[in-house]
Amino acid sequence: MKGLFPCNHTLTKTICNTKRQRFIFMNRAPLSLINQLTFIAIISALQIIFLLLNQWTPFVGYWLTYFLPFFPLLVLIKTQWKGYLIYSFTSLVLILLLMSTPFEVMLFYWFPALILGTGYALAIKNRFSLFELVLGLSIMQFFTLYVLRIISLAIYEIDLLNFLYQLLDVMTLPNIELMNPIMIYIIALLQVFISVVLLLPFIERWRLPIMYQVFFGKRLVVIYGVMLSLALLLTLFAPQLAFYLLGPLTLLSLYAYTYFFLRPLKFATYGLLTGLFLYPFINAMLSDILTGPFRILSILFLGVVAFGFVVVKSITQTKQNDLR
Repeated sequence: MKGLFPCNHTLTKTICNTKRQRFIFMNRAPLSLINQLTFIAIISALQIIFLLLNQWTPFVGYWLTYFLPFFPLLVLIKTQWKGYLIYSFTSLVLILLLMSTPFEVMLFYWFPALILGTGYALAIKNRFSLFELVLGLSIMQFFTLYVLRIISLAIYEIDLLNFLYQLLDVMTLPNIELMNPIMIYIIALLQVFISVVLLLPFIERWRLPIMYQVFFGKRLVVIYGVMLSLALLLTLFAPQLAFYLLGPLTLLSLYAYTYFFLRPLKFATYGLLTGLFLYPFINAMLSDILTGPFRILSILFLGVVAFGFVVVKSITQTKQNDLR
């Protein structure tokens, strides 16, 4: 194994370990049909047990539901798409047969877990880094929560955001509904963070490859650039829609700042600190254009500064483990 993945000076130890994990992961023998069906049955039974515990002991069971995405992840990794479809159908039938409130369980637990588990599997198959995994899952969870909020409002007339706004005593602020996308993304990011923290030990136990190193890959640079460009255009022509991108872009900008502050790159560090110093003045200059709750969109300036240094670094990089 060492001969296949030498740890030379251009690769960190983390990258070498991940390459070995990928080799083991990609060269596992596929399960036989009988073993696949047995595996699906076991995973489906475990999922039902977790959901039943959530009904019987809500406090303990709620935390167990954070492990639910691990079940579709394992099924998709071990059995591919055919087994995944069988598992989805089987688990759905079991929920309908065994749960006292099957529609609520399916809507608020089974469906989000299936979406997140699929996201985990696709991220691992496409060799996402840990940050790319968190970013991708948080965006997926954001759209899931947005749809669930619409459904819960239509069926149950319950709005969690109104409860949070009342708790924060901001219900009387004008145009507070513009903050809905940001609040939903914060909730989605928090849920994904808890899920990732709880599932990482199990992902490592199964030797599924995830890159832990703090770095900016080309894929992440493209995602950053596209999202930032779209957000700037929306700020000019449809600022209310720019709020939907503000959450992920803020996370990307924080990651970019962390990346450069962890690297001995004085020009980038000084440039980013200058951007932070200039931000209050830029915010004041934009006050005539961005009024009221739209003032928060001025934070995109910091994203522009960070992305500029990301692009410069991507062009001038000399080492593979700096930016690739």
